Amino acid sequence: VAKPLEDQFHKLGIDYEKGPNLDALIELQAERTKTLEEMVERSRYFFEDDVQYDEKAASKHLKPEILLGLETVREKIAALADWDKEALHQIIIDVAESLELKLGKLAQPIRVAMTGVTMSPPMDVTLFYIGRERVLARLDKAIQYIKERG
Repeated sequence: VAKPLEDQFHKLGIDYEKGPNLDALIELQAERTKTLEEMVERSRYFFEDDVQYDEKAASKHLKPEILLGLETVREKIAALADWDKEALHQIIIDVAESLELKLGKLAQPIRVAMTGVTMSPPMDVTLFYIGRERVLARLDKAIQYIKERG
């Protein structure tokens, strides 16, 4: 499957070496996609530096009331000593609890900030494979997006 998947990345002009290895990607996306083309298309956010927000997803989830949550998550991720899934998962849980938010009320805005859409693998895994630098940049972008739209 890896070689045809590589070919699909080339066809869409995506550098597959900028994200998770393809075996990990297959494991992450196999249940969410039907074709290799769909798998690559729905995985762009792992490999590209920037994401475009789906308008409906952004207007529903990137709102002023989640600004503090995103800023707090960003601060805690920036200070994270070890980049691992468990620590990322715990940050989301801790921030949601400290702000008295249901987990989904924080996780969905993070998901939109990271992927541009409302469907992805679990957030800890998604954040882990996107990588610290891009996660922080995307949180900054989402925070700015919310501030500009008030």
